[in-house]
Amino acid sequence: MSEQSPPTYEAHEVPPPAYTFPTTFPIGSRNTPHPLINPEQLKFHLTLLRSFHDLRVSVEERDWSDVPHVPTDKGLKWPWFLNLAVERFERWVHSLSSSEESVESWVEKRMPPLDVLMVWHAYCLNPGWYAEDRMRNSFLSKLPKLGNTIIELTAFVGNPSTYKPSSTREASWVRKMNTPFDPIESARQLHTRKVKCPKCDTNIDTPFVNAEATGYAQRGFAINCPGCSFTITKEVLGTAKFARDLSREMGDAEVAKYKDGVYLAGTLFTPTNIRDASRAKLVKSTILSRSSVFKLLIQQKAKLDEEERAKAFAEAMKYSPALARAMAGRGMKGGGGRLLLRIMNAYTDDRPFSVELVGAVLRQGSFVNKMYDLGWTDPGFFDSAEDMVALQHCVARYHAFLDLMTSSPSGFFVPTLDIDLAWHTHQLYAYKYMEDCGKYVGRYIDHDDKVEENHLALSFDLTCRAWKVPSILFTLRTIFHDLFQARYQVPYTHCGCPLPGETIGSRLSRLTTNILASHMGHTTPGHLCPPTNDPSILSATHPSDHNAVYVSGTKASETKRHIRTEKMNKRRLRDAEDVKKGKLDEERYRRGQAHDPAFLVAVPMYYYAYGGIGGIGGCVGGCGAVMGGGGCAAGAGGCAVGGSACGSGGGCGGGGCGGGGGCGGGGGCGGGGGCGGGGGCGGGGG
Repeated sequence: MSEQSPPTYEAHEVPPPAYTFPTTFPIGSRNTPHPLINPEQLKFHLTLLRSFHDLRVSVEERDWSDVPHVPTDKGLKWPWFLNLAVERFERWVHSLSSSEESVESWVEKRMPPLDVLMVWHAYCLNPGWYAEDRMRNSFLSKLPKLGNTIIELTAFVGNPSTYKPSSTREASWVRKMNTPFDPIESARQLHTRKVKCPKCDTNIDTPFVNAEATGYAQRGFAINCPGCSFTITKEVLGTAKFARDLSREMGDAEVAKYKDGVYLAGTLFTPTNIRDASRAKLVKSTILSRSSVFKLLIQQKAKLDEEERAKAFAEAMKYSPALARAMAGRGMKGGGGRLLLRIMNAYTDDRPFSVELVGAVLRQGSFVNKMYDLGWTDPGFFDSAEDMVALQHCVARYHAFLDLMTSSPSGFFVPTLDIDLAWHTHQLYAYKYMEDCGKYVGRYIDHDDKVEENHLALSFDLTCRAWKVPSILFTLRTIFHDLFQARYQVPYTHCGCPLPGETIGSRLSRLTTNILASHMGHTTPGHLCPPTNDPSILSATHPSDHNAVYVSGTKASETKRHIRTEKMNKRRLRDAEDVKKGKLDEERYRRGQAHDPAFLVAVPMYYYAYGGIGGIGGCVGGCGAVMGGGGCAAGAGGCAVGGSACGSGGGCGGGGCGGGGGCGGGGGCGGGGGCGGGGGCGGGGG
């Protein structure tokens, strides 16, 4: 980036305003004493993302013919490899003993390989589950809390791709994990995982992949226990885990032994109370007290020890997730609804994590690709001070995004790529992120890394409105109050996406913007305007849709997707005509033409398992049942390869920014007049 010549300006052109990076930011009713994250941290994060990208390329391009049953298709190698990475991550976490020591000491004693670092990274980006799991599982609490975060480790070791452990560290890893430190060498040797039979407790060495497609990492996983002949599947293992947690008593002795592990996953964490033990206890007590089967088992407590009671619960559920959910739902209002769905989604296998981590890494892979495509992960891209301005802009917009969160406690806002980069970076400081959210936003902001694409598209549309348009467009009941509550009056995106035509909403947007400007002396916040016309900075304001998942085969999803596609196509044709007539900037149009449609290249919502068309996994993790067909991303351009651009399907243009009320309230970025129109960056024109 720093090697490019600065843009030149003709006599009629106006250069971007000088960019001043604030030292403090307003979030809700408070001001931060300093930025919650800084550009240097973003820079280290981008270095880490480049390492992840390069590791994936290395795995996909490598010849694995010497490893039995590894798929030869390039797109299927990566999900297979990630199953091994999650196994290594689990072993590594179990080996940890302390995290509160200097970074030098921690790196020497505990620094994980790149593949393990990548799984940990994806886990952190599910912050609600990450926080709760650390409370419910004592061994997970050994993960770093205050210091030695992923960003700090990256800053210390430099490029993780080239990091070489000391001989002492490497020997320690091999001794404890029983695999080579190097991820590639480990993949050549790591073939099995130990699975414990939930009926007779026999430990079974289970292959990850085999010729029959019944390996642990494959769709049809099934193995007969050599001790009791019981057929073990992922569903069986997940139900046994649920039965274990449900059967645990919540008395003083059990709490002393298991602490928060006595509660069910998905019940302890809430946005307003990170550890709501009263709620968790109530949910579990309700499930147990209103099921005649569970009540009978509890009455037999004196006859059964802890393990026997867990097995009795699992037997009562017939090791079936569907039956387990039905039995639990009998005692819950509305059959359990979304709360029970959240609980059961944490019990889909025998791993100790409530997040299906292979799918989580795959979904993050889409975001990694977008940062790579922008050029932001290139070595040296942000070496100069003037280039760092782009990352300062990310930080400024992220703080504004948090401020927007305070305006609507129940709102679901969708970030752009640049904001998402900053948001992800903040989440990697897990404990600090939790404290900052509570202090400034008033609640914990979870980061849902899998959202159905139609919901994501609609939410991005609403985010654009909330960012650009005065609140008058949302809450007419309080029109006189909200007239003075305009947010930023700056377009949310600057990416060159198709903008819709004039609507009542767009005209009202400009009217209210002009009223506010004339009566309040409003000026656009300079730090929220793009600091330069560099395409990579403008392109980074695309909607971030790496968490979009597509429910394959449902009529409603297909219909909504078709409608959004048609809107996008019509708007692209209209914009092409406007370019010919001189009504639309050609450079902006070309920028939009180069983008994949947002929320139209989503990750299909399939069951996560290797072996079908498309390979290891559908990309929703944790659903525990086939929700579509095929495999991961079959027909969608590869697993987790999502489009992140504007112009369709709820992105900027096709029902998103400007589409039915996007940036500017239905009139496109800038309030109906294009980017910069209606009081946007640079003022009044489109």
